[in-house]
Amino acid sequence: MTAQRPRDALFLTYTGLLEPLGVSQVLPYVRGLAARGHRMAILSFEKPADPVALAETRRLLASEGIEWEALRYHKRPPVVSTMADVARGFLRAHAYLGRGVRLLHARAHVPALVAHALWRTRGVRFLFDHRGRMADEFADAGIWPAGGVLYRAVERWERRFVRDAAATVVLTERLRQELGETSARATVIPCAVDLAAFQPAPPAAPREFDLVHAGSWSGLYLARETLRFFAAFRRLRPSARLLLLVPGVSAIRDLPEGVEARTVAPAAVPALLARAGAGLSLRQPGRAQVAASPVKVSEALACGLPVVSTPGVGDLDTLVPGKRVGVVLRGLSDDDLRAAARELIALQADPVGLARRCRALAEERYGLPSAVEAYDGIYRALLARDTVRP
Repeated sequence: MTAQRPRDALFLTYTGLLEPLGVSQVLPYVRGLAARGHRMAILSFEKPADPVALAETRRLLASEGIEWEALRYHKRPPVVSTMADVARGFLRAHAYLGRGVRLLHARAHVPALVAHALWRTRGVRFLFDHRGRMADEFADAGIWPAGGVLYRAVERWERRFVRDAAATVVLTERLRQELGETSARATVIPCAVDLAAFQPAPPAAPREFDLVHAGSWSGLYLARETLRFFAAFRRLRPSARLLLLVPGVSAIRDLPEGVEARTVAPAAVPALLARAGAGLSLRQPGRAQVAASPVKVSEALACGLPVVSTPGVGDLDTLVPGKRVGVVLRGLSDDDLRAAARELIALQADPVGLARRCRALAEERYGLPSAVEAYDGIYRALLARDTVRP
């Protein structure tokens, strides 16, 4: 750590600041809160990263009065390495309590273990930032057996976090409604997008790609079904092209004609999205999807792109058709994919109106300023309460 300046809030994240999600879903919130007067510190777990990018991020945060302590992320052996990270996180986070920190902001489950332990031992309030149903995500992706030991343990801890947190943030209204008695202490803040960075292309600008998938190409995302949808779309529009903006592009093999895969820096994503015609977000069906707010949907809408989604994902079943900003698949059969392709092409018959509706929904629901304002309100309410036990 650098200078021992007092801090009000400590943001705990197991997602590294240089990872794509750290760039889009951690840094903007923390910087926004600091700009609103909160004396912020970040404790993150970082994977190996470019030293230049690391130094640049550290300089940026320091220039805005944000302190950042980066711990090393450990992956192996599974579970044991995570518990070791939790122990180290507890010790480092504990040190901040002597410097005035009165609020712990725990982003997701692993940091919440740290925050919950400090709540029990020191009485410090914590905000549980519920980024999704972790146990169900691992089960839906085939990593854990549903109902297994790890699954049940994570579910138990999740219930404790929601019960004991001073406040909870969830990504969807559907999940908030499922929290029961604790829903009154929960605030819905979907994954936000920087509306200044993600902008629609001018109406006359050519579309380089008809469809785009940005983000992971495995796990909860359905690679095969995405290509099947593209094939159905291409039968109706033979010149169509699909762009895959994915990490580890070198591992992707045997892509069909009309599909191009690229790995690009996060800063290059907005311009590429804006040159596409629609964004794809086809996710593995399962219980985890109730809690999901895909970042790729927020970013596509901000660029004026309609979205194509599988059913059951967060609040999209009502939002997308209700606002006429895309298509929610009825299922994954060939007939369902063909029907969705026809529906998308029909929507695109009015490209200007469609782009306006997409951008309007992004501004109304997914804008970064609104998200920061909501977090700021939670922070101020919690920081106005009692301080930490000695």
